[in-house]
Amino acid sequence: MDSNHNPFSDDEALNPSEFNDEPDYEETAQSLSPEDRRAIDRLVDSGWSPDAADSGAGKVAALLGGLDGVALPEDRTLADVTMVRVARRRELERREPELTPADADALDAWVLAGFDPAKVPGSLKQRAAAHDRLASMVTAGGSAPAMLIDQTLARVREVDEASLEPIPIGRNRGGRVRFWDFVAVAASLVIGASVLWPVMNSVREESRQTICASNMRASAFAMGSYAGANRDALPMASAGLPGRLWWNVGRPEESNSANLFELSRQDYVGLDSLACPGNRVAPTRLTDPAARDWRRLEEVSYSYRIMFGNDRPQWSSPSSVVLLADRSPVVQRAVLGQPIHPMENSHNHGRRGQNVLFNDGSVIWLETPELANGDNIWLPRDIEIVIDHLTGRRASPLNGFETPAGVEDAFVGP
Repeated sequence: MDSNHNPFSDDEALNPSEFNDEPDYEETAQSLSPEDRRAIDRLVDSGWSPDAADSGAGKVAALLGGLDGVALPEDRTLADVTMVRVARRRELERREPELTPADADALDAWVLAGFDPAKVPGSLKQRAAAHDRLASMVTAGGSAPAMLIDQTLARVREVDEASLEPIPIGRNRGGRVRFWDFVAVAASLVIGASVLWPVMNSVREESRQTICASNMRASAFAMGSYAGANRDALPMASAGLPGRLWWNVGRPEESNSANLFELSRQDYVGLDSLACPGNRVAPTRLTDPAARDWRRLEEVSYSYRIMFGNDRPQWSSPSSVVLLADRSPVVQRAVLGQPIHPMENSHNHGRRGQNVLFNDGSVIWLETPELANGDNIWLPRDIEIVIDHLTGRRASPLNGFETPAGVEDAFVGP
């Protein structure tokens, strides 16, 4: 049979009124003409072989054959794509939504600030305000009926009055309060405080560590913007010639801290993002528009890569470069003329460790001042070599004129 031949010509087709858009199947089964019914019978008698039947049975076979036709390739592709989308949507529906790291940091900071977004550090303030608006939508409710309010208040008063009833305390026969009752209560309070106090301190310190890391990420974004406007250079306030006393904070023509201060002075980042919550004396806003540096060393929260010397890294340097870290305790001791402890951790986080920012924008937490390659971020490589030969890993103080041995030498200050 010719595949291009239409078995149903205009004058030989089955009754079209029986195949409308909304057929009544009972009426359709009864409306077949006697000739069509005989054609179906002949097709069945021939063993469903159109070639063995007449032309009428062949037409019926062609019609029935279309019911189990093979799907076209594009139909199969559409079905596959549809099933993939359905499976993906089911997977997404089963997956619990999660906050981004930045939103999670903002939520912690908002809670610690007493749910006041105005008290949250600048780098998280916008996200904290979004949390505050969302919470107001959740807690807001409709007005309750006056009767319900009165009944609720009455019930609260009943509970309060019941709670005010005196608690009986055991007394001895003489009517005096027993001494051991007070001892038991005092012991319970002491034990409870000894358990809860370290937990509360740990939670508070972890929150400070999180906010500090968020500040460094904001500083990384600011450094990237600064580098984009200054031929990939990192923040610099002076020519960076060697021989300057770089820990002399308050003198921007000398200090290394003035280089970091440029980010705030040029409005790349707020001063609050350069203030670690572990440094209580760090200023969070610029009060003097003409200021070019912090006023004293104690106000500096973060030690910046020493930018004095001939080899200075760039923002897009191929090697991994430490750009920022929590304030160096080695510099603090050296300024006071005290012996330094190279393995001492920053005081910003109770000497538990320090956040460190790299030139790729990543922030990591180090429990020691040494990187994975053994490089100490508080010291230049020359002094590290000398210290390796000393007992107890102690050395004489720095003098404030040291510079990194090269781009890959991690050395931050002050």
